[in-house]
Amino acid sequence: MDWLVQLEQGALGTGIFNVVFSFVLYIKRTGDVKAVIFFRQRSLQLTRQEFIISRVAWN
Repeated sequence: MDWLVQLEQGALGTGIFNVVFSFVLYIKRTGDVKAVIFFRQRSLQLTRQEFIISRVAWN
């Protein structure tokens, strides 16, 4: 059963990484750190890569 705990922690870590990575890409492109707080209220259209990462991370 230890492998299930490790699998769960790995999945959680991967999800957190995806969210943080999508935030970093958005901040690098826009320079708008404040927008990360209101990430669902975007002021710019996401690129295809950012959209896919966001969809994977939030769903």
